[in-house]
Amino acid sequence: MSARAWTDAYVGIPFRARGADRDGCDCWGLARLVYRECLGIALVSYTESYATAEETMEIADLVAGARDVGPWAPVEPGCEGAYDIALFRDRLALASHVGVVTATGRALHVMRGRGAELINYREGVWKHRLVAFQRHVALRAGGEHV
Repeated sequence: MSARAWTDAYVGIPFRARGADRDGCDCWGLARLVYRECLGIALVSYTESYATAEETMEIADLVAGARDVGPWAPVEPGCEGAYDIALFRDRLALASHVGVVTATGRALHVMRGRGAELINYREGVWKHRLVAFQRHVALRAGGEHV
C-alpha cells in the first residue's frame, strides 16, 4: 500500500490530549492508532504517566526511558522507512514529540491546534527539531511487518 493510501485515513484527525482514536489523538496516540490499525501492533499507552500534553518534562522522560529498549531499535538517519517513529524536540528543546514516518523525509504527526498532517522533516523547523528514528522490532526495513 502506498504512503498516500494509508495516510489519507489519518490526515485531519483532531488533536486531543491523551487521545488515541479517530475522535482525537495526541502525537503518541496517533502513532498507537496507526500501529494498531495498519500493522496490528499494540503500542504501550503511557497515558497513565502524564496528566496533560503540556507535561513535556514527564513525556520527555518517558521517551528517554523507552528509546533503544524493548520493542524499539535505533535507525540511522537516511535508513528510515514507513512506520518508523521520528522523535522530535519540542519548543523547549525536550525530546517529547513523535511522528510516524510515511516515506523518507515525510512523517504524519499531530499537535495542539492542528489536525493530523504530513510534514517534511528535512526542511524548516522540523529539520532542526529531529532527534532520532526508532523502528519497532516487528518491522523490517521499509515498514514491512515481520
